[in-house]
Amino acid sequence: SPTFGCSLCEEHNGNIPTPYEDNSNIPRHSDVCFTSRSYHPHPIGNPNTFPKLNTWEAAKAFYATRIDWVYNDDKAFYHNATKRHLRTTAAVNSNLPDKPGSGTYDVGRIRDIHGHKITAPWMRAWKNPPYWGCANHPEYLDIVLTAAKTLLSIGATAIQHDDPGINAESVRFGGCYCSRCMSLFTPYVLSNVSHTIIHELNITKSWNYREFLLNPKHNKKYDTDLRQAFVTFQGDSSTNYQRTLRKKLFSAKYGVGRPVTMSCNNGVRNWWGPYGVFDYGLGELSEVDATPEKLYSLLVEKVPAGKKQVTTMPKWDHEPTVGEKHVIQIVAGFAYSVGTNMLVPWDIYLPTPHAQRYYGNVSDYAPLFKFARDNAVLLDGFDAVYQGLANTSMIKVNQSDVYVFPRTNTNATTQELTVLHVSDWTYCGVNCTHKRAARRISVNMKGVLHQDKCNCIQFSLLHPATTNRMPLTPNCNKPTAGWVEVVVPAFNQPWGMILANATGCHATAPAAEG
Repeated sequence: SPTFGCSLCEEHNGNIPTPYEDNSNIPRHSDVCFTSRSYHPHPIGNPNTFPKLNTWEAAKAFYATRIDWVYNDDKAFYHNATKRHLRTTAAVNSNLPDKPGSGTYDVGRIRDIHGHKITAPWMRAWKNPPYWGCANHPEYLDIVLTAAKTLLSIGATAIQHDDPGINAESVRFGGCYCSRCMSLFTPYVLSNVSHTIIHELNITKSWNYREFLLNPKHNKKYDTDLRQAFVTFQGDSSTNYQRTLRKKLFSAKYGVGRPVTMSCNNGVRNWWGPYGVFDYGLGELSEVDATPEKLYSLLVEKVPAGKKQVTTMPKWDHEPTVGEKHVIQIVAGFAYSVGTNMLVPWDIYLPTPHAQRYYGNVSDYAPLFKFARDNAVLLDGFDAVYQGLANTSMIKVNQSDVYVFPRTNTNATTQELTVLHVSDWTYCGVNCTHKRAARRISVNMKGVLHQDKCNCIQFSLLHPATTNRMPLTPNCNKPTAGWVEVVVPAFNQPWGMILANATGCHATAPAAEG
């Protein structure tokens, strides 16, 4: 193998992924998560996209192992995905029509205070904006449950719930004051609001929050308190909706009779309430969060135990410039460095006035995803090595914008291999004339490499521009005893790996002949 020299490497090369070790469909570290938000049978792209590709061509060109977050209810699509060894996360959302393809949105809908159906602000400019369903309406839950069951029955392997906050989200833009919400909110108020408020406002079982607010002469003294109670109530309603949906989907009576991996669009930050019900988050990243410290916090530190955070590329309100493409490349490598994934930058929503979608060039991004697939054996099964009391796996190199993330195979009987992921935030393209210096990377022998000596460890460098390992010479006991310094020559890539192979440290002398 050109990468690590083990029998496992060959089966990871190319587009065909090895089987998942369990029934979970949470993306593995080495997966290439691709999205085709809707199926594109014909080549598509932006004016500057080259080449323009259809869905299957793009998936192959970017070395995809799965298609996440796709809106499609055609059995042939999932059959073709399976034939191409692609797992699929099919999408449902908070604004499905009454029946598939009907274009009507009347059953179980969110209502504003005047009784009108509402849609999200970012959907109002759409040609046919959908109206949101209400988390407290069993009829709408049945619509989503039926859709999810259908998608799984025709071949989808997991379910993505877009806009999972449902009522918790819509409360920010006018909902929900439907009759069902009002009938449930009254007993909530009687059980959770102070007796002072209940007494002064004369709240009884027949009290109606919507009617109360619409009365121009109502007592406004406790409007803020009631509003906060209403927001909390709608958050709880949304959490209950997601839990009920999940429970019913898993059941044999109402659903598919087995556990199903479920993800949601959580904005790369939300894990409270309804968002915490899901197995992993697949969120849209704002460009303001595309810094190493913020990303590490969002992708690692704030992710609950047992969960995973997958991200899109960072978003701008325009098609990315050349410099912004470099940031996307850096974020893709950074995500792999910390143990997660970034969606391939193809068919990605941009927050422009007309909701433009971005179709990235294969030449800009495919080499990074190929590097992940070629070295899957160095990714899957490797967990972060944390640094002492700081409880972080992020090492900043010499006060520069280069970061190192050590990962080791914790399932191995002896931790013979540590992979030091190098994320270079100074990267400015393969043709950049910016002068780069060699990096001096120092790590603690015992704390990071789990070894007492370093002269038996073989160090080498891998990066997307080469298939060959570059040997590196360690400086033992530098900067101090118990540490090892590795001088890494400048390589013009946003992501690379330093392999620290300690196999030689465990070699035993041959038995004496006798």
